[in-house]
Amino acid sequence: MAKTRTQIKAMVQEYTKRGVEKATVIENACDEALKIAIGLHPFKDAESDPSDITISADAVSVALTTISNLVHIVSARVLEAASSRTMPLSLRDRVWWDRNVINPSDNSAGWPLYAMKRGTTLYIDRPAQSGLTLRLRVVTDQVFATDATVCPVAVLDNFIVDYATYKVFAAIENATSAMFWRTVALGPNFENPSVPESARIGGSLMLAINSDKYDLADEMQAGRAPTTQDGLSVENLTTGDTDTWY
Repeated sequence: MAKTRTQIKAMVQEYTKRGVEKATVIENACDEALKIAIGLHPFKDAESDPSDITISADAVSVALTTISNLVHIVSARVLEAASSRTMPLSLRDRVWWDRNVINPSDNSAGWPLYAMKRGTTLYIDRPAQSGLTLRLRVVTDQVFATDATVCPVAVLDNFIVDYATYKVFAAIENATSAMFWRTVALGPNFENPSVPESARIGGSLMLAINSDKYDLADEMQAGRAPTTQDGLSVENLTTGDTDTWY
């Protein structure tokens, strides 16, 4: 079971031998650790349930201001209210957008296929036809509301202990201990520009990310039938998704 902030505080105070006078430092460090971790990886516990946003007819953008503390868009689909038709909406970066879309208003109105997120706005590749809805699954920033709050992202509780311990030592200007615990939390190369970006994350944060990526259901995939005469077919009744054959 994930630790509460009270339990995290107790562990940090044991490691640092600092008591209630550093409680505020620890509380701030807990939320800061969550923000750093979620910014680097879309943890499952930080995902929202799907939410729907109406796309106005002829619009070339959708405001995401109704989603508080948005960090990542995990999945995006476009649905047609008048039917069961639905299609994935593929997100692209600014370079791809400037090469392939340029000015969405110049394209024929219809069903958007591509989008680009900038701040709290999602731009789509063409003026939208009427009757469309955007369905998003997103990751948002998390915080500890009180000391009794269980860590909002369960796999991060050990990282938060390590990170908060580092911040307390930094606050009391114990540089040696602060650097040790920072390495425990983030790894030795977290901000090393000579190391490839993909290899900079380490420590207990990397352990949490690896743990979050693993899902037993992903490993239990359907196998092939023992003979070529037998098999399994899945007919997908959602328009826009292909059938699956084994």
